[in-house]
Amino acid sequence: MQELNKENLEEAMKSETLVALDFFGEWCGPCKTMLPIFTKVDSETEDINFYKVNVDTNKDLTNKFNVKSIPTVIILKKGKEIGRFSGSMSEEDVKNKLKEF
Repeated sequence: MQELNKENLEEAMKSETLVALDFFGEWCGPCKTMLPIFTKVDSETEDINFYKVNVDTNKDLTNKFNVKSIPTVIILKKGKEIGRFSGSMSEEDVKNKLKEF
């Protein structure tokens, strides 16, 4: 899972593959809980590219995607948002949410 920033945003936005953006904060307890789950799901999923977005160092991206709480995952298809989910959840719940897309 790579970190998304202004420099590689265009690459993610042009992707033909689904993109999952994980908005997190280093100080956020639920975000720390979710990181190993997202990392595992990323390693098991070939048809979605996962990126993490630090809300403190990427305020412009946080604003661009209108993220109001963390953790928030935004799913993009060809650069357009097709869904999002927020909060702490189990690995099974994350996988089920991703199956919707």
